[in-house]
Amino acid sequence: MWYSNWGHHGSGWSMGGGLLGMVLNLLIIISLVYLATRLFKHFRARPNVNGYSSDHLQILKRRFANSEIDEEEFEKLRKNLEA
Repeated sequence: MWYSNWGHHGSGWSMGGGLLGMVLNLLIIISLVYLATRLFKHFRARPNVNGYSSDHLQILKRRFANSEIDEEEFEKLRKNLEA
């Protein structure tokens, strides 16, 4: 066995033991979940090659299909999205 001045229980500051270890592990897990969700949202909302989100174009197409806007308005808004 290894001998140290701390006895059998160690310093209490290790990642695996004690209340501090549980708190640190919980903070690490929460941080990882937070970062994963931020990355997921970032990559999901990325604009496509033309520089605008395809979601905007899909909404515009749906509005045109539902006759909410006419063809002239559709073309004007589509060009604005591409600019």
